[in-house]
This record gives sequence, C-alpha cells and structure tokens, in this order.
Amino acid sequence: MLNEALVSSGLELLEDTTKQLISLKESADTNAIIELALWQSILITYGKCFTENKAGFSKL
Repeated sequence: MLNEALVSSGLELLEDTTKQLISLKESADTNAIIELALWQSILITYGKCFTENKAGFSKL
C-alpha cells in the first residue's frame, strides 16, 4: 500500500510538472534554467516511481 501511495504521489507530481513545462514552452518568455529544472524533475520523479523499493529492485 505504501509503495502504491508513493507511485501515485509521484505520478501526480509528474503531471503537475509536465503541465508547468508545457505552459512554459507555450509562453513567449521562456527561461532555459527553469525549463532544464522542470525536465530534470520529470526524469528524476519518473525514475523514482519505478525503481525505489526496500530491496532496491525495479518495480517493473
């Protein structure tokens, strides 16, 4: 149950971050540093959703 909650929370964060990235890309005033930070956040969070468990093995 805890792992499912963590994955769900991680996926919600992914969705929010992706929406922010899309909004940034659609705006006329883009910021390369913020864009890079959002991409890094997406990649790190996505990886944690599927790789973190007590044994250190992939959940997939």
